[in-house]
Amino acid sequence: MVDDEPMVLDALRKILAGAGYVTLGATSFEDGRRLLLAPPAPDVVVTDVRLGRYNGLQLVVLRPQATAAIVISGHQDDVIEAEARIHGAVYLQKPLVNPTLVETVARLIAERSAAGAT
Repeated sequence: MVDDEPMVLDALRKILAGAGYVTLGATSFEDGRRLLLAPPAPDVVVTDVRLGRYNGLQLVVLRPQATAAIVISGHQDDVIEAEARIHGAVYLQKPLVNPTLVETVARLIAERSAAGAT
């Protein structure tokens, strides 16, 4: 999970931890990129759109092929949403209502597992 607001990052990690997921967190683009590219590849990257002078979509583009992506934003932006979808990411708007995040992560992991089994 990558969000430059530590309180938001902690809240999102707690939601996923409560559902049994192991999470790593980063509060900067640079730390997020390091975690994303270090083996083993994560199942899912969840990134905020705005990460200081960087954009979370840059992480979506850099992610390993086996890693699903969720882009989150506090503002509805049709252009960013379309760009996220073009790059194969799910776009969710904050505040995330539970269980939306958990259900989306579970669905993406299941889809990746099914694709790998075929």
